[in-house]
Amino acid sequence: MNGRCEVDCPARELLDRLGDKWTMVAVTALSAGPKRSGELRRALQGVSQKVLTELLRSLERDGLLSRHVLAPFQVEYRLTPCGVSLATLLDQLRAWAQTHFKDVGARRAAYDARRR
Repeated sequence: MNGRCEVDCPARELLDRLGDKWTMVAVTALSAGPKRSGELRRALQGVSQKVLTELLRSLERDGLLSRHVLAPFQVEYRLTPCGVSLATLLDQLRAWAQTHFKDVGARRAAYDARRR
């Protein structure tokens, strides 16, 4: 791996997906177990129904979650094995952020002070 991701790099589209506003939150919410649409909407505070529907469809299309019909008008969503592996990576990223957020904050403050 050379660390480069050109404009036409196949991974770039997927990385853009992971960096959007809701994907990481949705995957994290589903890592605790299956959820129905209403439960997910509550977990993703502030998401509109339209955006949630589009997000769930795209995550299903990407193979990160699966949709299961329980009864008429009852659907639940679960992470696939690929989604579970992503959730594991997100846990590691979250742990890194918790470990380093004070240092990053201090460096930001020092940078901003130098720029004034």
